[in-house]
Amino acid sequence: MDIDVVLLITALGVAFTTAVVVTPAAWRSMRSDDNIHTLNRWARTAAASLSAIAIALSITSLGPWVETTTGVGGLAMLLSHLCGIGCCVSLRVPLVAWTYPRAGWAAALRLRFAAGAAVAVAASAVFFAANQSGVEFVNANAGDPGVAAYLLIVDAYWAVVGARIARDCVPLAVENFRAGHRAIAAGQSFMALGGIASMLWGGTEGLFVAVTQITGEAWDLALQDTASSACAGLFSIGLFGGTAISSKLAGSSRRRNREKVSG
Repeated sequence: MDIDVVLLITALGVAFTTAVVVTPAAWRSMRSDDNIHTLNRWARTAAASLSAIAIALSITSLGPWVETTTGVGGLAMLLSHLCGIGCCVSLRVPLVAWTYPRAGWAAALRLRFAAGAAVAVAASAVFFAANQSGVEFVNANAGDPGVAAYLLIVDAYWAVVGARIARDCVPLAVENFRAGHRAIAAGQSFMALGGIASMLWGGTEGLFVAVTQITGEAWDLALQDTASSACAGLFSIGLFGGTAISSKLAGSSRRRNREKVSG
């Protein structure tokens, strides 16, 4: 079995496990008066669940079933990418609470939701406009203008969001490590690595598409496909492994602090 397939299967397991881990905490947070805390919990649950669906559409029989049932070729890939966009938006919700002053939370969240919605609408519009030819929206067809436009939209989003996630998580990991919260720092380091993987995924694939459009041929297609799949798997493994670790340990820390106060 190829390494990229192994990574994607592992990523599916990590995303599913993370959803199982964080969902009970999300339900418990409904009893809290802190709306931001509740939003963060549900955002993590949504991110892990959407990632699991996105990967399942890509590597299981779910994708072919969706296309056979609807009669729309390539729809599984579009839905996978839309789930990926929703996953990225959801992941950035807790990062806003971690990195912005409370007064700036609302504006930062609106910006991230608006950016994700704009990318989703643009990708969907290009997909349905260019899907009339029946060409698959994959790197092998990057010479097709419609395919290239679609891939460049989603690849740019993966690259930019991955870079921003890494930029947010690295200082947080360093700060927690210096404060002695090394396990939480490890979780945030995993998240940063996931962001870097997303940046490499979108950056290399987008460059492959652009070079193909400009010169007619880029580097080896099999190499790029393997790199894209591997980075997509590492993105989910890093981000959701880190999310599960950070969420679990942060929750344990809060419970210990409450016990100390009540004691």
